[in-house]
Amino acid sequence: MRYMLLIYGDEVQREKITGQEEEAISSTAATVRMQNGKAIMTDDPFAETKEQLAGYNIVEAGNPDDALSIAARHPCVRAGNHAVEVRPIWVRS
Repeated sequence: MRYMLLIYGDEVQREKITGQEEEAISSTAATVRMQNGKAIMTDDPFAETKEQLAGYNIVEAGNPDDALSIAARHPCVRAGNHAVEVRPIWVRS
């Protein structure tokens, strides 16, 4: 399955979404950040208020855990100054 790695950096502001929208998104996304030299994975899809989209990558992975492992090795995460959100890419047939 393909996964999109969305790379976030600083942003001044972002809009809030409703709780219902947040719940629908949360079930399909996770975020990886570096904290104290370790990759921390959370079951949320949201960048912090100060972050903005800086780029993205598309990767092939066998399952969500493999995609998170790939994200944890991303140079932007390893540098400690970016978060990478991981989302499955749904392909219409």
